[in-house]
Amino acid sequence: MKQDYRVLNRVTLAFCAVFMVSTTLHGDKPPVAFSQTLEGIQKQRESLHARWKRAPRNAPDGRDTKALVIQESQTFLMRTIIDDIVPAWHGMPWTMAVILDGLKPDAAYPFEPGKGISCSWFVVSVLENLGFKFKSKRKFAGSIAIELQRSLAANKKEIHRYFGHSPTKLKKKLIGLGDGIYIIGLNCHIGFVTVDRGKVLFHHSSYVEPYIVVTEELEKSQAISLSEDAGYVVSPLTTRHLTLKWLAGQPLKFKG
Repeated sequence: MKQDYRVLNRVTLAFCAVFMVSTTLHGDKPPVAFSQTLEGIQKQRESLHARWKRAPRNAPDGRDTKALVIQESQTFLMRTIIDDIVPAWHGMPWTMAVILDGLKPDAAYPFEPGKGISCSWFVVSVLENLGFKFKSKRKFAGSIAIELQRSLAANKKEIHRYFGHSPTKLKKKLIGLGDGIYIIGLNCHIGFVTVDRGKVLFHHSSYVEPYIVVTEELEKSQAISLSEDAGYVVSPLTTRHLTLKWLAGQPLKFKG
């Protein structure tokens, strides 16, 4: 979809001014509070990792206690991205490196001064906020969706492709994959999808109106609809492979 970047320049700058002032005056998610959120995530990750290392694989009652810690970690990640991390980013101006609006597209945290956030940088910065580490954050953020997804997947079977699906049909397919966090690649876009007890939400830095970070019902998202012909690529984030890397604080390597 061709964009009129002259219009987007003005829109992005306007949102930047409004939301920077809003954050400063009303403390919706000030840096101190967000730093405390990140510290809490770090402490929880370290606690879960210590429990995972101590847990016997087969407890006296027959349970795989290591698997239980992994499940608890995955639940923690999903609740944290839905309830704490993404909401803090809501309203952050979308921008791209090609738009000369004075905003760099690589914010590391919500409303970082002088910065907006592109769709790919949003995905990578949110993952970093969650406690994932990268050998090269810039390589991940500068890649196209499928390259980023391949770098995170344990194998090709984790990557699902859907062509010619309406948003409603796509929602049903995602529910069928099970509850969890997913990364979705669109025609020229990338974001997160969360599936939680039948509720499917799309979290992204939107390149279409309102040109800010938003959370939407997947089937009502314009960005999702615009990719119907090109299709969708979906990969899970809350897998055993990635959860173990998160627990251990092991940097993720870009595979390209």
